Amino acid sequence: MAGAGSVAYHGHSATVQIKGPNGQVHNVNIPFGKQQYSCPAGTNDKTEPLLIRMGRIKLTLKSVDAELNRIDKKYPGSHAPRKVVLRYNADIRRGRRLVKAANATTDAYNAILDHDCTRASR
Repeated sequence: MAGAGSVAYHGHSATVQIKGPNGQVHNVNIPFGKQQYSCPAGTNDKTEPLLIRMGRIKLTLKSVDAELNRIDKKYPGSHAPRKVVLRYNADIRRGRRLVKAANATTDAYNAILDHDCTRASR
């Protein structure tokens, strides 16, 4: 999903807001988990682009899932025209690539926390 992105932090999550080229705003929640960190100033500047990337990935995955569900409802079972099957399989591959990208983005985010921050004691 293209467009400008911003992040609003709250508690153990952040809301990523993406404004699409048509002006429509899309929001997605990114949960952090329960572990808390103490980070130096400037850490958000490093992690925000990753959160925005994760938001874009989640929004795109949501649209891919919606497309797969539409196809499943329209063609229950395994009797769909060849063109529809090809589209379905392409969406499955795209979803897998998006999941890999989400995992890599999460790993990069966690690496910043591990390198720059200390875990807060509970």
